[in-house]
Formats: sequence, C-alpha cells, structure tokens
Amino acid sequence: LKVDKHRWNKGPPTEALEGDLEEIASVRKVRPSVRSDSGRGNHEAANRPVMRLVPNCFNEPVELPNGGSVRVRRALENDIPGLLDLLEAVAAEGRWIATEAPVDREDRAARMKKSYFSGPAGRMFIAEIAGRIVGSAGVDNDRGLANVGMIVDRGHRGMGIGSRLLQFCIEWATSIGAHKMILQVWPHNEPAIRLYEKFGFEREGYRRAHYRRNNGEIWDVVEMGLVLSDQSEPSI
Repeated sequence: LKVDKHRWNKGPPTEALEGDLEEIASVRKVRPSVRSDSGRGNHEAANRPVMRLVPNCFNEPVELPNGGSVRVRRALENDIPGLLDLLEAVAAEGRWIATEAPVDREDRAARMKKSYFSGPAGRMFIAEIAGRIVGSAGVDNDRGLANVGMIVDRGHRGMGIGSRLLQFCIEWATSIGAHKMILQVWPHNEPAIRLYEKFGFEREGYRRAHYRRNNGEIWDVVEMGLVLSDQSEPSI
C-alpha cells in the first residue's frame, strides 16, 4: 500500500466525514514504543512500523485489485440496517466472529446506537461498494483503551478492505488520545492475525477454553494489542 505519497483531497468533505478530516489531519504520527518483554525476548512486532492512513480515501473511491472501487467513511446512524445485514451474513458463517446466528437485530441496533452514535467515545467506519456495505470496523474507547472489532463480507476479503478500515481505526484512536488498542481474534483466523501484526499489533495473551459456542464447543481466543503511547499523564 502506498500510504505516504498522497495529499488531502481539496474537494469539500462529505457531511459524514467533515469531523474526521479535522480530527485526523491534526494527528501526530505515533509509532508503538519498543517495550521490553523478558518473557519472549522478541521485539520484532514492536519494531514493525504502523501503516499510515491513505488520506484520499476519505472522499474518493479507492481502486481495488479486481478493478472495482471501495469507499471507506465514517458510519452514520442510518447505516445501521446495512451494518446488521453484514453482521448477519458473517455470523451465519459460524467461524470468524463471536456473534452467532440468529442475530437479534433490535438488540444489536440499540447496542450500536449506544456505542457508536450516541457520544464521542466510539466510532464506526464502513467500506461500501456501489452503496452496499461490505466491511465495517468499530472502535470503542474507554479511558484511552480502544477496543476494535472488524468484519468484511465473504466475497470481498483479500482485497485490502480490512487494511483500509484498520487504518481509519488506528488514526481515529490516535487522534482522540487513546494510549492503546486491543482486540480478540480466534486462533484459526490466521489471515486476520497477519493483518493485525502488519499494523504493529502484538499477541499479548492466549486464553484457552474461553468462549462457549452455541453448539457446545469451547474455543480459545488470542488477545492482541497495539501501544500508541506509553507516556503517563500527570495526576491533577
């Protein structure tokens, strides 16, 4: 990905993106600090540079390897029906996310509104092709600890959509002063783990027999984190 040779598009931002442009245009470029880890003695992940945002994808479609184009933007409350359609489709696969079918749309809509559309602590980004939502990534910030979750439609994986969504999440979390991003991923979801590691996330924990599925199986989970800043703030 070419992430450092673009300028901000000079056209007017859309209503959904105006605030994000202001937030992220002022972000300082921060890379995770290298922290000692006597348990592993391996700093390769900490030394891996964080991929930076492609500014033009705020208000211009980005070309995909298959010749199509995708637009990544901040989600609005009226995108919730499309977000639920995507969630239902991925949940029905029964393999990639914690949510399982059937999805309680009313309950999930209420949770989305509370987490991402009712205050400054959360933000949802979507990837859309021809007006259809094919990917989403949400960030929920709690005192500087930003929890991220992401899904991409089955027919649109491997096209770089997840990378662009994650770029937006990292930039937004940095812009609001979050000191760390965290997530959980199934051990068998190797493509997602490789993606997160590409952006500097490290494997911080492995919880065995942690989540019980609807079929009775109990799955392990990998915990990953990306340190954005390790500078403590002085007490008042």
